[in-house]
Amino acid sequence: MPASPISCSASWQLQRRIVGANYRAPERKRSEVLSYYSNALGMVHSTTSASSSPDGQALENMCFSHAPGSTQLNFRFVPAGGDGRRGRLSSMSPCVRVPLYWKIGLAVDDVDASLARLGAAGVIGAFRRGGQFRDIGFLQHIKDPLGHPIELLQTTFEGNHAGKAALEASRPAQVPPSPLTGGSDPVVGQITTRTKDPRATVDFYTKVMGMTLLEKQDVVGFDLYFFAYHDPAPETLPTTAAKREWMYQLPITTLEVQHVHDLDPKGPRLQGPSDVDETLPAFEGMSVAVSQADLERISAHPTFDASRRCVSDPDGLSIDLQVLPPVQFE
Repeated sequence: MPASPISCSASWQLQRRIVGANYRAPERKRSEVLSYYSNALGMVHSTTSASSSPDGQALENMCFSHAPGSTQLNFRFVPAGGDGRRGRLSSMSPCVRVPLYWKIGLAVDDVDASLARLGAAGVIGAFRRGGQFRDIGFLQHIKDPLGHPIELLQTTFEGNHAGKAALEASRPAQVPPSPLTGGSDPVVGQITTRTKDPRATVDFYTKVMGMTLLEKQDVVGFDLYFFAYHDPAPETLPTTAAKREWMYQLPITTLEVQHVHDLDPKGPRLQGPSDVDETLPAFEGMSVAVSQADLERISAHPTFDASRRCVSDPDGLSIDLQVLPPVQFE
């Protein structure tokens, strides 16, 4: 499902980056989903008509208008009887019951304050607090009306009071303020997927897509890999915590890929959008803005589909390509 045209400021329209997370959802959830992302999270809603969409699908688009480097969320709503479309993974081959998609992450400066606002608005049932998860970050998980997890990930670690205060003071005033943060819009900091073969995944995103592996995070039972069209953390940052805070404060969306250790790289594929009924919610893939040089390299990959201008990663994640004007890369 190609994303709608990139709807951000002119300078960001010219950057290689992740521009869309693409979902399908049942028509009966339309109002609830759009209200949640607009009213609870403060995203701006626009519509791409079927006649304007690259593949003839009407899309509902959600974005943080004051965070132009952040990806937008694109929803395709499916009627009760289905619309005859299927996802791009074959539902004929076996898969493990581990979903290819996990979550998105929202980068906020104060997780607890955001949770309190959601609780006061009745969006979550009871007030919860965030917590520092090992040396990964200060976070808490919530869910959208479709059941998709959303991680609120703080831009600073627990205990970094000076860094947190300085960051909050540096944010420009926003009118109206975000209902989630009480100030500036957050960034969709991560789209998180899974892989059963991290070596193949790293090779694909660095050598085929041309992204940078910003960091690998080792966690008990799984690892996390972060990719983006961005330089890695400065070598001058003295600690792991400082490097991770730097990454969580980026104004762009990164791709975070989780590798669960007990998945067999040679085993059945992960569960994708075609492995659930087409009238049920599913993550259908992402959209990426690439250069002409990127496209030439990507087009040599065996999964590249020239007619749809898309490619699939080693786990079957569909990636739609939006090609930037060549003049920007002369």
